[in-house]
Amino acid sequence: MPKGITPVIAIILLLLILIVLVGVGFLFLTGTFHETAAAGEQRLTQRIGVQFKIESVAVNRIYVRNSGTVAIPNDSLSIYLDGKMLDYSLNTPIQPGERAEIVIPLYLRNQRGSSLQVVSGTVSAAANVASTASCNDIKSMGLPVADGVYKVLQGAQLADVYCDMTTAGGGWTLIFQRRGGEALDNTEACEADLNSFLHASCGSAAVLGYGDSYSMNVGMAPLHSEYLAVQFDDGMVVDADDAFIIRTVVNIFPDSTGVIEHIPVDAVCDVNNANCDTTGVTFKYTGDGWFSDAECSAGYSSGAYKGNYGYCQNGVGGPYVVNGLFGNRNAHGETKLWNLDSGSDTYLERVFVR
Repeated sequence: MPKGITPVIAIILLLLILIVLVGVGFLFLTGTFHETAAAGEQRLTQRIGVQFKIESVAVNRIYVRNSGTVAIPNDSLSIYLDGKMLDYSLNTPIQPGERAEIVIPLYLRNQRGSSLQVVSGTVSAAANVASTASCNDIKSMGLPVADGVYKVLQGAQLADVYCDMTTAGGGWTLIFQRRGGEALDNTEACEADLNSFLHASCGSAAVLGYGDSYSMNVGMAPLHSEYLAVQFDDGMVVDADDAFIIRTVVNIFPDSTGVIEHIPVDAVCDVNNANCDTTGVTFKYTGDGWFSDAECSAGYSSGAYKGNYGYCQNGVGGPYVVNGLFGNRNAHGETKLWNLDSGSDTYLERVFVR
């Protein structure tokens, strides 16, 4: 009888191999399905487990309650104010049931005005808040605040501003600083004349040494009804008797060249905002020229000098110098006339609004 596998045995063997392959495939697919299902269930559980809400907002703190069943990692959050992302500080994860304090670099109030959103993955919580737009907004919150740099909402952008929180009740936002330096002749680190300097962004509110120029762009100044002008000597000692406050809602530093602007204002007051003159007070400004001898009655001149300003307490009809009501200012000696080589270049001047 010939040796070999008969057709019947061959068919049986093929059937057995097929059965084994089907069984192995079934076991593999079943295991994969269970693993995928388990992973999906775990992700769903985690997603459903992450729940939180904003309970309150106080100053620069956001208080968030974890109302879910899993911990929220402290580095998993994103915080937005009107769509702008904020930095934040949170040192530890937020455990289920826990109320966490999140520190942000912006002062907020529990009022309507802006949209605050806290996001973790696909889960978010929102609140209506009022953001601070000036140093006076911060001061009005009744907090024990000091002079220094704060973050505010300036237009549509978050910005650093320098705040004087002590002079005449505080709440003053710095709009520009004219640097000091005997060799600088009252010029600034940015732009070629006073008007261009005031209407551009220059320097940093966080860097305000004796030799530093700064302008936020006066067109970006917060709403205000007062101006404060203060000078410092080369030792950064304030010249308080010559400081003054102008009361007006009008912009006394308009975008203007080629002329002298005579701007009526409500009052000029001393640095304590107590001793005031309210009759016939005018603010005199030229953005790219000068007025002779710093006199209130002088007209516009062009040439080497590129901008000057000051108040005239008795209008602009008489031959007297600007900024003369308080202290002992010395005409051009302290009016920071752009490009003037005189004693005024040793003074630093800061101008604020409130």
